[in-house]
Amino acid sequence: MSTSWLILFSAIFVWTLSSSVTGHMESKLIDDLLKRYSKYARPVRNSTDIVNIKYDLTYEMIDLDEVKNTQTLIAFELMFWTDEILVWNSTLYDGIKEIMIDSNSIWTPDMAPYNSISEVDAERGQDTIVIRSTGYANLVRLVKSKVRCEFDTHNFPFDSASCLLIIGPWVHSSLHINLTIITPEIDLFNYKNNSRWNLVTATVERRAEKYSCCPETFYSIAYKNEFVRISNDYVLSLLVPSFILSLLSIQLFMLPNDSSEKITLGILLFCAFFVILLYTNSVLPSADTTPYFVVFLMFNLIMISLITFLNALIVNLANCEFCQDVPKILRSIVFEIIAKRFRMTSIMKRNMSRHMMTPEHEFNPEHTNFYTLSVSSDKQPLSTSADDQSNDELVNAKPDLASDVAFISAFTKSYWQKAKDREAKNRFHQEWRDVGQVINRFFCVLYIPVLFIAVGVNLIQISS
Repeated sequence: MSTSWLILFSAIFVWTLSSSVTGHMESKLIDDLLKRYSKYARPVRNSTDIVNIKYDLTYEMIDLDEVKNTQTLIAFELMFWTDEILVWNSTLYDGIKEIMIDSNSIWTPDMAPYNSISEVDAERGQDTIVIRSTGYANLVRLVKSKVRCEFDTHNFPFDSASCLLIIGPWVHSSLHINLTIITPEIDLFNYKNNSRWNLVTATVERRAEKYSCCPETFYSIAYKNEFVRISNDYVLSLLVPSFILSLLSIQLFMLPNDSSEKITLGILLFCAFFVILLYTNSVLPSADTTPYFVVFLMFNLIMISLITFLNALIVNLANCEFCQDVPKILRSIVFEIIAKRFRMTSIMKRNMSRHMMTPEHEFNPEHTNFYTLSVSSDKQPLSTSADDQSNDELVNAKPDLASDVAFISAFTKSYWQKAKDREAKNRFHQEWRDVGQVINRFFCVLYIPVLFIAVGVNLIQISS
């Protein structure tokens, strides 16, 4: 037992001694490397040499903000380069071939996003760099960048977005740094999909550009991401209710023009479409383009407003006592052009017969062979005409009959005048009703094709 314990204690002592020596040698190595090291100078022996940097991003998560038109990218940043100053002979330091150094202690590439709108990117913080004995440096850190995006909202809720992130040296030009891409394809192995947007394509390319400030060329790497919206929720919450309401809007054209129920239905449909429009604007990205769906909603609002206003006008004219007739130019447009195009023959014939009637076709009680009598308190007959001389004896012989004839003539004349006024009033109201019916048909022919085209296009997009 004593021999076993001795061996165990000897192993622990040797391991502890070797660990302390190794830790001491690593500290000594770092002190020796950084003794005359300047983190502000490029790590090259010759000032004309170029530092070759390999760069790459590994996507972790992307968040799109539709309201602010921004993309927030969280990714691992990988940079590899050779530091000619941090080179040592591993045999002189107990075989140490790799050390870890604080990024604030040595030179690091001044890589920064050119089009970032986030203040966090300027404060990289403290990172650890792995250095090999050959001077090969490896930096891996988690970065967060926010950039502007372009949203194409024409086909909302089947819209798309394009985001571009450009990263490159902030100060050093191609005379000092040669920037290359590690892999031509972006690593998406650890990428977590966004709940609202699908990442369709992610491309990377190396660019060489010149700026007005400097004659040199600056290298940069551009990461372009293409997204399409996950539209399942919007189909159920926006498209389907809108199409159902649009089908209900067809009922507006089927109800009579002078019915109050048509006004009530029009107001309810207007409120429903207006609520959907408000919700759509709250979830839409801020873009210069107008979505077709918003145009469809506005079209419904305008059509429902016009139909409701027209119906209220017809109801008002149907109960108006001192309104004017239909203007001649409106009558020509409605009855001679629109009604003719829509083959509304009954309205055309009624309007034609209404305005071709002349006064001689109307019944006039004065154009008769009866006596022209007046109604007076003493019931005396009026003077007779030359054609009525043969009836003088009858009049003189029966004054009571003449008085009765006068009363009958006056009553007939009054009744006919009232009938004539009532017919004119009915003709006036019927003419305005015909105008409303023709315009209602015009809106119906305009509305239904647009509705079915919009529904068909969206169904094609949903199926695809």
